[in-house]
Amino acid sequence: MADMLSANDQNNLEQVCQAAHQRARAEGKPVMVSFAFQRKAGDLLPFAESVGDDESFRAYWEHPSDDFAMVAGGVAQRFCAKGKGRFKEMARKIEPMLHTALSAGSANSGPYVLGGFSFFDDIDDAEWPGFNAAQMVVPGWMMLRRHGGVTAMVNRMAAPHEAPQFLAAEIAEKVRMLANLPVRRRWKKAMEPLASLNRLLKQLQGAEGRRHWRKMVSNALAEIRAGRLSKVVLARTFDVLSDKMRSPLPILRHLRKAYPACFNFFVNPGAGQVFLGATPEQLVRYENGRVFLGALAGTTSRGGNAREDRALAQRLLASGKERGEHQIVVDAILKSISGLGEIQRPPEPSVIKLSNLQHLYTPITLRSTRPLSIFSMIERLHPTPAVGGHPNPVALERIRRLENFERGWYAAPVGWMNARGEGEFAVALRACTLNAERVRLFAGGGIVAESDPEEEFLEIELKLRPILSAIANA
Repeated sequence: MADMLSANDQNNLEQVCQAAHQRARAEGKPVMVSFAFQRKAGDLLPFAESVGDDESFRAYWEHPSDDFAMVAGGVAQRFCAKGKGRFKEMARKIEPMLHTALSAGSANSGPYVLGGFSFFDDIDDAEWPGFNAAQMVVPGWMMLRRHGGVTAMVNRMAAPHEAPQFLAAEIAEKVRMLANLPVRRRWKKAMEPLASLNRLLKQLQGAEGRRHWRKMVSNALAEIRAGRLSKVVLARTFDVLSDKMRSPLPILRHLRKAYPACFNFFVNPGAGQVFLGATPEQLVRYENGRVFLGALAGTTSRGGNAREDRALAQRLLASGKERGEHQIVVDAILKSISGLGEIQRPPEPSVIKLSNLQHLYTPITLRSTRPLSIFSMIERLHPTPAVGGHPNPVALERIRRLENFERGWYAAPVGWMNARGEGEFAVALRACTLNAERVRLFAGGGIVAESDPEEEFLEIELKLRPILSAIANA
């Protein structure tokens, strides 16, 4: 593969391109062609900066503890939508394309789409340039690592007027480039040296930020006492200023090392801003006819030693406030999937431990009695009370009114789907945007009747520390 395609691969590619040409002409519209092969590669993250011929899209997804990662770049086809019907529109556009795509190569698997959605139905394009309220991309190239093996893939649309020989030659050239692509060993610096993490944390605790937070929480508590809400999730931002755009990859490298149990991601739609993070919260995974969900709500810190850590975990499990907040999320998920099939879940939540926090967690599994679309599942689930509130419509209106920033893709679904309909989306938490002017960090907390504004402020600081530490140490 290093110098040329094998005769069998070349013949297979030419046949698929000929079939794509005939179908495209018959249907009067382009057809997706994918060529996949095995190659040796270790860490996939450096490949995100190794292919520089197309800066129109970059994406990365990794769950280190599962040995699963993908890196992608370029655009074979981009799908965008907005408004309340954006989930249905994405399903209507993407699923037929994936179903009819033609595949070739020794690791034939069909194309993937990667991307995400905004928290609200629409998005401020000035604050989130290029992201759109919904955007999923079939990348021009990608690499996928699963259980130690790496599959590389080239995707290309075959137009009705395009000669199949030209299409095959172009795909073959991209395959050779991807097969011979060396891993970059040197990392670009993420940011100019920052004075110190302590100085940033001091800024984080500034008086103005505290006053605004207290005002937001007080307003929310007044709504809860009046009976209009039982929970609302409020967030705040923290900006680290920079004089030029730097690579996001060292930040992500630091995050995945510190948080291997989290979903590490970044998306760069090609308009000058990157969104990245390491989130502990899976929204939905669809695999082999089963849907895997999880309720993650209720938080405490880690202890300074094993005994203190266990005591904090037991206190979290015994807390009426935290258990109540967690149950709201569990009930909302169960309601959203009611009637879809057999549901399994443990009777009590467990505690999952991250490097700096502990959370209440309830895994939920659905064995569906009928075919499901992952986009329809996202529509049912988003936003869960873990990131929105309850009742949902009222909570979302209060978030719009109380928060003084554009959420964009923060606290919204980000992930992938493949040609078999399988996929995984996480809730984009513990995240930041990066552009030429600043890094903007996001973090939030659930406000319920028993909430104390100062305790919630300190909890948000704990949630901000992972990204802040990654920036300072990248």
